[in-house]
Amino acid sequence: MRFGHSVARNRRTSRKRNGAFGDVWTWTAIDADTKLVCCWAIGKRDWETAHYFVSDLEQRLVNRIQ
Repeated sequence: MRFGHSVARNRRTSRKRNGAFGDVWTWTAIDADTKLVCCWAIGKRDWETAHYFVSDLEQRLVNRIQ
């Protein structure tokens, strides 16, 4: 299990080694007009999470996104 603890650059070296702590990002897609949260995801700031987030968002929207 991974826990959000601190920004990666501020972690002590003992916590860097075991990989139990790290950055956690909240990805959100918010409609500008209604302020409705269309989609959200929690994960790393990497390609895999971005791909999952955009794929999920694409399935929820009727029209093409920008």
